[in-house]
Amino acid sequence: MLPVLFLSHGGGPAHLLDAAGSFFAAIDKNSPSADFLRNLPRLLRQENKTNGDIRCILVISAHWEEPQFTVEYPLKNPKLYYDYYGFPDEAYAPHTTYPVKTDLAVADRVIAQIEAASQGKWRVAKKERGFDHGVFIPLKVAFPEANIPVVQLSLKEGLSMREHIQLGEYLRPLRSEGVLIVTSGQITHNLRILQRSPMSSGRKDPQSVEFCEFICSLLESTTPENYEEQKDALANIHRVAPGFDYAHPRAEHFVPIAVAFGASFVKQPTDEAEIATDGLSSVASAQPSKFAERIYSEIVGSMGIDSYLFR
Repeated sequence: MLPVLFLSHGGGPAHLLDAAGSFFAAIDKNSPSADFLRNLPRLLRQENKTNGDIRCILVISAHWEEPQFTVEYPLKNPKLYYDYYGFPDEAYAPHTTYPVKTDLAVADRVIAQIEAASQGKWRVAKKERGFDHGVFIPLKVAFPEANIPVVQLSLKEGLSMREHIQLGEYLRPLRSEGVLIVTSGQITHNLRILQRSPMSSGRKDPQSVEFCEFICSLLESTTPENYEEQKDALANIHRVAPGFDYAHPRAEHFVPIAVAFGASFVKQPTDEAEIATDGLSSVASAQPSKFAERIYSEIVGSMGIDSYLFR
């Protein structure tokens, strides 16, 4: 079974640019967060030693909302949607491209899985829109060869945390079918505060620090046994977390983590091999020590760019 990822995707195309001396220097292509993305395939290989190849990457990005869950369904090669403004020409076509293919069989499987798991209560639409920067920027840094097909699934307008956790639960079976679920957002996303606490200042905004640590504690303490209790906390995160409205004046960059949460915390089969110890026997368990793990942590100004791996 493949893991699930939540990636903080940074600011626009910054991870592709040399932004030395600019507002985005702390998260440009020479930054630690870009290095983390470049090392992501190695981390996945270590995590997934015995679980087979990645057949397709399913991305749920903060930058696409629809009235109902919708799958990107291009009849030809997918296009890129350059949904950012004010960057140098090199951040746009023809300079920045990502010629990745999609897999319509997987897109159809996503639709069928959601509709079947919801017993027909949810209907999933198809649309040809193009991959937004929450998809192609982190994937271009992590998988520059563009040799793994990509499917994108939208968020749903209204941004209900509980509904997006449910979406993740419906998507769980795909993890055993070679589909790597990647959710793409930002652990904090308050652009107004970021202007007052710029990334170049070297200062970590204390409210952002408190919020990021609260989220880490909530996620890393979740197990299959306490999942329902923790699920309620995450579904009500705007009331539970300190400074949620400060970290996210609008929740679209946080909601992808709800999908990752719902797709995870699957109890692993137990290895029943008995180990003799002084005439007694013990059972070796295959359970991971953590079902959610923060695999990258950094705060630049008020921007938290933590990323998580879920099991």
